[in-house]
Amino acid sequence: KVYPIISTKYIVTVTNIAGCTATDDVMVYVTYVNKIKDINVCQNDEITIISDKGVSYLWSTGDTTQAVSLKFDDTTTIYLNLTDSLGCHHYDTINVYVYPLPLADAGENVSICEGAKITLTATGGKYYLWNNNFTTSSIEVNPVSTVMYYVTVRDSNNCSNYDSLEVYVFPKPIANAGPDISICYGDTSIIGMVEATGGVKYEWFPNESISDTTVYNPRFYPTTTAVYYVYVTDTNNCYNIDTLVVYVNMLPYVNIGPDTNICYNDSVKLRNRYPVKGEKYSWNIGLTNLFEFSKDYAVKIPFDDTTYITLIVTDTNGCVNSDVKKINVIPAVAVDAGEDKTICFGLMTNLNGSGGIKYKWKPSYDLNNDTLPNPLAFPITTTTYYVTVKDFYQCTASDSVVIYIDPSPVANISGKTKVCYNDTVILSGSGGVMYYWNDSIMDSIYVYNAKNDTIIRLVVENEYGCYDTAQIGIKVNSLPDIITLQSDDTLCSKEVLHLQAYGGYSYTWYIDDSVYTGNVVSFKPKVSEDVIKYYKVVVADTNLCVSVDSVYAYVKKTPYV
Repeated sequence: KVYPIISTKYIVTVTNIAGCTATDDVMVYVTYVNKIKDINVCQNDEITIISDKGVSYLWSTGDTTQAVSLKFDDTTTIYLNLTDSLGCHHYDTINVYVYPLPLADAGENVSICEGAKITLTATGGKYYLWNNNFTTSSIEVNPVSTVMYYVTVRDSNNCSNYDSLEVYVFPKPIANAGPDISICYGDTSIIGMVEATGGVKYEWFPNESISDTTVYNPRFYPTTTAVYYVYVTDTNNCYNIDTLVVYVNMLPYVNIGPDTNICYNDSVKLRNRYPVKGEKYSWNIGLTNLFEFSKDYAVKIPFDDTTYITLIVTDTNGCVNSDVKKINVIPAVAVDAGEDKTICFGLMTNLNGSGGIKYKWKPSYDLNNDTLPNPLAFPITTTTYYVTVKDFYQCTASDSVVIYIDPSPVANISGKTKVCYNDTVILSGSGGVMYYWNDSIMDSIYVYNAKNDTIIRLVVENEYGCYDTAQIGIKVNSLPDIITLQSDDTLCSKEVLHLQAYGGYSYTWYIDDSVYTGNVVSFKPKVSEDVIKYYKVVVADTNLCVSVDSVYAYVKKTPYV
């Protein structure tokens, strides 16, 4: 007996006694049904099991078809009874190994903000396939609206499962930083000038020249035009960005010049050196608003004390700038032309100016130098002199002085101009209240004894101190030089005595009690006793100058007979 399991050809060899052999063969055909291999299947997967062709089929599931479709929850065994065309029964056992499905997990539903990215991470398998065709466990997505994401998870047994999650997309808040603003250089925007909207939380960038980066209405103070970004966050913690441009307008250029020294009560011209059309100007002295003009203005203002001038310029952008100029007022020149005075006609006087370093007098025609502080003046009439004085700072001031001219006295001397030697000369001065003769006698009458020819000078001063001079020449004639002759120097009283005198023009003799004239006289002396008799002769010359001489004689009394 043979039990081939497959169709087999059998060969037989026969050997006789003689040792001869012969062969033959026979073919034994075995009907064969292929066994169904054990099956590995994923839980809940539907599989179709197909057997070899037979005449009839009986599956342990009760199915009687060549192919059966089945789903399995757990590992199980399937049996098959197949009858072939020869009526042979073929039995097969199929082990169905059921793999559990992977625990696919796409994660929890999430919420994101519009425009945001999020990473979705699935777990539970070895291979992944998302509905957006990504094949990694983690994917980054940025949906523009709410969407469902599905992931198929496959494990090493090639079993798959899937999961899904919803990505809810919150719309971005409508961020609004407000309109762009303009400020002036050095200024700070005012509260309310910028008010961002659209959220519940705000954050500004950059953190420069801003009062607070976390409020919706910060104040800005950049020094150059700057762009700021505000991050507006809503209640969903979503944010959006808006920009704000803070334009910085440069301040108007103001320059009224350097500090200035001016003279007391002088004026200074004020002007903005670089005016621009449309600017407005406000001028202040100290803290007092002086005046305003809508355009550049040049003005002269007098000052009497050191002060500060401020020019405030407002340009067409409303930007304000200012410049300050110190006006240093030089104290008034203490000019003094001196006290008014009275001088006498024909005299000179010094003008006495003071208070500066440079002087200029007017009128100058009767001054010896009109640039001296104390020039000599020679006025002939009452004159007002004006002096202009400059100090170290070239400040000027003027003053005046009046020089009054009083009339001078007219000095006059009266008296004899021809006298005789040793005469008492009496001169009378007139024309003033004070008299000064050349020998310092202070009287209107001047008396002296003439000795020689001389000139007598008189200075006459009036009540104003003015004076005049006069002089008179005194001719002193010499006295006659008497020569006397006599006939006797001793004689008797009854005798005639002859006397002669020479040297004059007229002669007068005084003899006893008688007077005789002529240069020759003769007489008898009268005596009562012997005595020396003196006889005086007065001789006058043509100038009426008189000399006196005496002669004497010894006269004896003539006896009486």
